[in-house]
Amino acid sequence: ENEHFGRDLSGKDTLELILSSDLLIIDDLGAEYDTRFSAATIYNIIDTRLNRSLPVIITTNLTHIEIEERYDARIISRLGCLYDYLKFTGKDVRYLKKNNKDI
Repeated sequence: ENEHFGRDLSGKDTLELILSSDLLIIDDLGAEYDTRFSAATIYNIIDTRLNRSLPVIITTNLTHIEIEERYDARIISRLGCLYDYLKFTGKDVRYLKKNNKDI
């Protein structure tokens, strides 16, 4: 939303942008602090966008098993039933760069 770029938004305003944007990309699911609040917020976001038929792209470094261990059944249900999983494989570019290896 260009009209909001660079402005300080309240938590409520930010959440509404997340819930109503044309496309939401959640990068690195699982990197957030593991708290009840964060789990409830993730559920709220995914569930609301599902009910509004709004798309979400989610990236994560977690495996299916790690997702099941970290999140409760409600979140897993939404993720498992509603999204297609695409697994990307290959070299870990961050590791290679850090260790000065060929990419």
